[in-house]
Amino acid sequence: MISPAKLSICIVGLGQIGGSLAKAFRNCGVGREIVGVDRDEDTARTAMKERIVDAAFHDPEDAVRRRELVILAVPVREILRMIDPLSALMDDGAILLDVGSTKRSVLAEMKLVEGRIACIGGHPMCGTEAVGLSASIETLFRGVPFVLVPSSKCKPGELSTVVDLVKQIGAKPLFLSAENHDRIMATISHLPYVLAITLVRLCEELGADAQTAFELAAGGFLGATRLAESESLMASDFCLTNPDNIDSAMTSFVKKAEELLALSREGKADALFAVLNEARLKRRALREARQSQSEQPQSGQPLSGRSLSEGEGN
Repeated sequence: MISPAKLSICIVGLGQIGGSLAKAFRNCGVGREIVGVDRDEDTARTAMKERIVDAAFHDPEDAVRRRELVILAVPVREILRMIDPLSALMDDGAILLDVGSTKRSVLAEMKLVEGRIACIGGHPMCGTEAVGLSASIETLFRGVPFVLVPSSKCKPGELSTVVDLVKQIGAKPLFLSAENHDRIMATISHLPYVLAITLVRLCEELGADAQTAFELAAGGFLGATRLAESESLMASDFCLTNPDNIDSAMTSFVKKAEELLALSREGKADALFAVLNEARLKRRALREARQSQSEQPQSGQPLSGRSLSEGEGN
């Protein structure tokens, strides 16, 4: 196991997540050096000027050589294109970690290159609809679950290095299989995005009244459609790499919506109120639990779901 403080780290992609990782590493003393990669010259220049990274590159192939940890913080389909060529340039025993929002396709690609290097799928459960390095903050990961999906040949020491790193930035390691991750994400992340986009597009169906509808839109509509402002390339990639689970989640959603509409049509006021109130209380409990977690000191212990020894790889 290598101490996180002694790692030479390369972060490919200096958007909100990649930039926040670099800032969090700086703040927590992770990494003896941190280099970044971004094809946008202004982003790379800003990252250097603000000392977010020690060096900035435009070409990832120039940056990954001799790095002990390479983190891919770009949209999923770009991650898939990078795994093979970049892994070939990495030193034996180096660690490749991605932070994309789907895991099955990533772990399948990692399986083709694992062995000489360690491969770990990751997904920090944080971020907002804001995009770019300017949206990055060093505290983004504090108190949030950080999903880890180690590949089948990942050694305990290599995995322990990443687990320790995740704890150092205040996140909570959670082990899931790639299949479970993608199925859950379809319900709690990917489908909500699809619904937000659909609501915005639905207003356009009002024809001449569309502009009036947008002018009348208040907190409810703005809250329900917040995710529609998410970075479009990232969102299109998770839609393209998780369509079966999103389709299944949508089928279940329509069924649940039809149940509500049936109660409305049939005038079953008491039953309708019970369903609505139960969901309201669950949502409030979730919000209060999250607020409580963010206010408490973090123990750094892995979340329940899978212990370290039970980490499921592909």
